[in-house]
Amino acid sequence: MEPEMRYPVDFLKALIFFPKGSLPQKLFLPRGFVDRFGGLLPEIVNIKTMDEQRFSIKFSAEDGCFFDMHALLSKLLPKECQFFYFKYLGGPNFEVFLLDVKYDLHGISGIASPFQCMFIRIYPNLSSKWEPLRLSEEFISKYGSQIPREIRFQVSDGSFLGGIYDKGDGTITGLQPVYKFYNLSFFEPLVFTYLGVDLFVVNAFGKDCMPKNVNSDSGDFFEVELKPSHLLEYDFGVTIPAKFKSLLSKIDCNGFIKIKHGNDSWNVLLKKRPNRVELHTGWTLLWKSLRLLPGDICVFRRAGSNFKFNCEVYRHHV
Repeated sequence: MEPEMRYPVDFLKALIFFPKGSLPQKLFLPRGFVDRFGGLLPEIVNIKTMDEQRFSIKFSAEDGCFFDMHALLSKLLPKECQFFYFKYLGGPNFEVFLLDVKYDLHGISGIASPFQCMFIRIYPNLSSKWEPLRLSEEFISKYGSQIPREIRFQVSDGSFLGGIYDKGDGTITGLQPVYKFYNLSFFEPLVFTYLGVDLFVVNAFGKDCMPKNVNSDSGDFFEVELKPSHLLEYDFGVTIPAKFKSLLSKIDCNGFIKIKHGNDSWNVLLKKRPNRVELHTGWTLLWKSLRLLPGDICVFRRAGSNFKFNCEVYRHHV
């Protein structure tokens, strides 16, 4: 029986290296996709490009790869450091798009397309270092005049997150909740699909090139959204939301934990009250060092033990 899954199923294939002037002979698919769907695919699959041309490609279940795809590659002319963005539609059917970190992919005039523009971004820095997303000059010239100041990001569960388009700077801010939703790490790709007016669909992929799984409480982290009362001159106490009780039940909630951010670290007391658990002594030093502001979100992720945590900061104003 075919696995229960909403179609399309997206995955990326990074083109890392192949000899200059040649095209890859085989295209090995992500192991996560092959393990789940390889046994369902026929020996010949159908791949459609964005201009609606269709190509019959051979698939090897044993090797987990496409091969005998010269006609398709001769049309797309992929280069090193580009990405094939595949959408598996079920049965033998796929769609493919060729993405480049330096260029945008636009819909084709005269051909019906669900999107106006698509682009990929890979972030080499940790979350607290991320800056507003700068759009390309080409994107701004084509679509900038139609984009309102307030925009929306749709993520993989269908929900919407708000953002801001700065027409003067040609940048997008408000992506930190998107990074947080996907628990994005450095060098993990985000694919943005601009559908028009104010809407961007944002999909995240892990280093295995498969869509990132979203789990609201894995038992390995807890988070706090900063309020003005959390940023006082003394350790008033910051309540950890009760939804993270699966992790809190594993921790000595009357002892110190070590919290690390980059090269800095702090010892912060977890203090158990009758109906809640708080971050207490040591918290003031942490928030001042990180220059936290109301609306920022701190995610504390367990780092190998119940007493060590890495802190990720998602800035409200970025």
